[in-house]
Amino acid sequence: MKKIISKIAIILLILLITDRVIAWFFSKTVFSHTLSGESGGSVNYLIQQKKNTAFLIMGSSRAKHHINPSLLTNVYGGNGFNAGINGTGGLIYNSLLLQLLISKNVVPKMVILQVDAYPYFTLEEENIIPEISALYPFIGDSKALNDYIHAHAGFAERIKLLLHTYRFNGKLLNILYNYTKRNTIKNNQGFEGLTGILDTVGLQPIADLNRKHTYSRIKMDALVSIAKTCKENNIRLAVVYPPAYRNMLYLQPGYEMISSLLQKNGVTEIYDFANIDPLPELQSEILWKDATHMNNDGATIFSAMLNNDIRAANAVK
Repeated sequence: MKKIISKIAIILLILLITDRVIAWFFSKTVFSHTLSGESGGSVNYLIQQKKNTAFLIMGSSRAKHHINPSLLTNVYGGNGFNAGINGTGGLIYNSLLLQLLISKNVVPKMVILQVDAYPYFTLEEENIIPEISALYPFIGDSKALNDYIHAHAGFAERIKLLLHTYRFNGKLLNILYNYTKRNTIKNNQGFEGLTGILDTVGLQPIADLNRKHTYSRIKMDALVSIAKTCKENNIRLAVVYPPAYRNMLYLQPGYEMISSLLQKNGVTEIYDFANIDPLPELQSEILWKDATHMNNDGATIFSAMLNNDIRAANAVK
């Protein structure tokens, strides 16, 4: 029996050593040199190439494809970077990303945070893994991320993360693809304009908007965390509610709840475009890629509108 236990222990030790060596080698020789893609490459680019950016735009795809930093000329001359990410750019992700950046001495003067009430705050699913797994490659660089995982991730996920190679699970092909492009990455501000025009045939409103909603506590906590992190680091925080075509995502009670929460935590700079009805400039379908994403033409108009509102807010101060 002792021999069996000894052999198992030796096998586990070899496995752990092999895992550490492979993960370390991959991180140092491949991942750290990957400067594009949403498996950590764009974060590497921000940390390595945009350390002195004056402001950051943070959020989901509705930040990434809607707000062009170069057009925000009233915000530090447009010297900003769009760190929005498709699919997983919610508040938990952005709270942890901001703390990671600060630990890497990337401390912007201002953060412009895109927030949606629906469906993000109304989802009953409290599984944080899809949102934070994009940051797994940085666990070794971020105490905040590591602590958050141990506090909120399930037992099974914590066990998996004992293997350092698991940090790159599901990301390998994306990282390798973008690694091959590392020498072709041009100076950019993170914004990506979309092409195409919305086909309105068969477009139906979301019936779910009409029912009573509950709101996610863990996501509200993440929003408060962002506000506190900005305050502690003297970062100006502005929050933007973008519109959707024909108000497909407009949940007024949700935005009222978020605004109240922000104001309780000292955030008063809120740019509310959630209701598209008073915004005739953005109502044409030719400005939309789909019901929730503007195309590049729409993003250009929206960025200019946001820029004007920021100028007006600054004039009042």
